[in-house]
This record gives sequence, structure tokens and C-alpha cells, in this order.
Amino acid sequence: MAERTDTLLEKAAEADASPFRYARADDSAGFLLWKLTALWQRKLDHVLAGFSVTQTQYAILASLRWFEERREPTTQSLLAKHARIEPMTLSKAFRNLEEYRLVVRTPSTRDSRAISVRLTTSGRRLTQKAVVAVEDADEEFFGRFTEAELQMYKSLVLALIDGNDPIGAGLPAMRNCWIGVVSRTHVAMGVKGGFLQLNHGKKAPVQRLKAGDGVIIYSPRTDYPDGASLQAFTAIGVVVTGEVYQVDMTPGFQPYRVDVQFAPCDETPIKPLVKSLSFVKSQAHWGAAFRFGLFRVHASDFALIARQMGASHLAERAS
Repeated sequence: MAERTDTLLEKAAEADASPFRYARADDSAGFLLWKLTALWQRKLDHVLAGFSVTQTQYAILASLRWFEERREPTTQSLLAKHARIEPMTLSKAFRNLEEYRLVVRTPSTRDSRAISVRLTTSGRRLTQKAVVAVEDADEEFFGRFTEAELQMYKSLVLALIDGNDPIGAGLPAMRNCWIGVVSRTHVAMGVKGGFLQLNHGKKAPVQRLKAGDGVIIYSPRTDYPDGASLQAFTAIGVVVTGEVYQVDMTPGFQPYRVDVQFAPCDETPIKPLVKSLSFVKSQAHWGAAFRFGLFRVHASDFALIARQMGASHLAERAS
């Protein structure tokens, strides 16, 4: 009887002990995310009320517009991965959007098992206005950050997504690691547009890149061919589908491209890293490898550069 009483007292003491591991509520990263998400969703609800769509419906419409602009094939499964929407939630939202005549679904011409999705004319018109309104809200909400703070925030969030998202876990793993050579001015255009073209738009180099490959861009100069010397890594990302396509830039110039999901990063000079890179065979002639315009590198070299660029989440995927 005494032993039973002692056991009950111990359990009561355990029940009365604090289950919290933090002295302050705001020391909990999860609780901070909860509060931030609540604030952002409230702001987004206010913006989207003017377009009569929900946050999930907006995510679908904006994603469709994003894929359409980049000429990427759009299926329900790709949308689920891109926007991190559970398939059942996605299907329900699609039915509503179809009723509103904002999207249409048809069997894919590439894969009979897949369903292709596209915006209708009215859907494209509504999405065009909604994206502008939401991005204005973005800038206002995150405008309290400096540019450097914002880049750091994006990098940290991407690392959390890559490490924790069960839907994102189905995305292609990093297969091969590459370094491409592009001037900084052209890098800026590619990052803004989500594409990569190499060796003056030639087809052969970009044909080597496959979905899930990691690519780091090295810029010897600010502009081609006579810009100031730069000698820095200026962009990093992952090849999306690996589909090569051609665009009309100017009369007589139709370069080939692949789409790349670029990550926020810091421009990183190469010289402090030269001694640590295995593809540099001669310290005196360290630039020799870059003359090819695109070359494969060991995962350890990719990871080293990625960490220096502040893209640790991509370094982990390469390792």
C-alpha cells in the first residue's frame, strides 16, 4: 500500500512539473514561426479578398503563371511539389478554380497518366493583378529587413524547407555538380528570369545539364568581353527539368537555355578558395579549368563553394 502511494505521488509531481523547455515563449522557434505565419496570413487574406480567391487558390494560380512564363510543362504533381500543397487539397482547390473558369485541366500530351493544367484567359488576367498586389504586400511586410538581412532570411528558410518538407523530399536529388562561366551582367539576367545559357547560347553545354543537377556560376568579369575583372562565384542553383529550349533574343540570335532554380547567395571571390579546390591543378594557373565554359566538379568542391556563398542547404544536398 505504501509503495502504491509513493508511485502515485511521483506521477502527480511529474504532472505538475513544467513541460516547457524555454524560460520565455519567444525563445521557441516554432512559436515565433506560428506568430509570424499568423501575421502574414492575415495580411494575405486582406489582399486576396479583393480577388475572391483563397491563399491555396492563389498559390496555384501564381504557380501556373510562373511555369507558363518559363515554358515549363505543368501537371498537378509538379504543382504540388512546387507550391508544397497536399494532393487532396490541390484537387479540391482545382475543382473550385474550374468552377470559376480560371483554370482548365486536360490529359497531358507527354504522359497519359498525368493531368496538364493551364490558366484560362480570365484566370491569367486575374492572376496578373493578384501577383502584383501580393508582391507589393511582400515588400511592405519584409521591408523591415535590410537587403543583407532579407537574403539571410531566405537562405535560412530554404535550408529548413529542404530539411523538413515531406513533399519537397520527392524532388530530384542533386545528381551531378557543375560550374559554368558567365559574366556577372548575364548572371543577373539569368537569376531574374530563372534560366541559364552558356558559351554564347550554344546548345551542347546546356544539354549536359539534367534535372536535379547543382550548378555554380563563376564570373571572371562584370561584363563580356571587356568588363572589369571580378573573379568571383556569383550564382548557385539546381536545374529544374533539364529541358533545353530556344528563345528569340534579337534578330539572328536564338540562344538555348535550361531553367534553374537559383538560391539567394553571397558573391564569393575565388582566390581565397583556390588552395582548397580539387579541380585546381596548378596554383600558378588556377584559371585553366574555367576555359571550357562548363565543367563537372566533385561534390566536396561544390559543397565548399556553396557554404562560402551562404547556400548551406545546397551544400548539404551535394554532400
